Amino acid sequence: MTIKLKKKKGRNKLDIKHYFSELIDILKREIRSFNAIVELLILEQQGLIESNNEFLLEVLGRQEDVLSSIACLEKSRMEIVKKIADCTGEDPGMLTLSKLSEIAGDDFKKELLETAVVLSRINEDIRQKKISNSILINQGIIIVESQIRFILKAIGKEDLIKEIYTSGADNSWVSGSISVDSRI
Repeated sequence: MTIKLKKKKGRNKLDIKHYFSELIDILKREIRSFNAIVELLILEQQGLIESNNEFLLEVLGRQEDVLSSIACLEKSRMEIVKKIADCTGEDPGMLTLSKLSEIAGDDFKKELLETAVVLSRINEDIRQKKISNSILINQGIIIVESQIRFILKAIGKEDLIKEIYTSGADNSWVSGSISVDSRI
């Protein structure tokens, strides 16, 4: 199968092959970055379990750096997809990796399809890790709430539990907020 080209001045098969080669290179770098996010989410989970705030801040900072890199890679990828769309007459918004593999023909088809499968697996892994970390965060919040209630009872301020520390506090309070010496 050959690459399908829209007839356009100045564009040839070498241009589009170069674009597909660039696209695959960008996708490989995105895969490495997404794998780094998975590793950082695992480290985040470890920090949550150990209640190590300093470690968590470091991990979250590294996540922010990698996500910034991913945003740059995505921009580059979208520019290449637009160039491919321009060469083929396709709508760039409709060019999935499957569709791009059809357009690319035998030269790049297998690699693009394999990349789609890898990205799909990584996406699911990231989703699962984020859910797991959210559960840990919520469990941590429950523990903190319980400890605050215990402290309020221990210092004889049981009457403040409902008034100061409940999700049903008056509307001027943020849900679940804490008042210590009239400060939030």
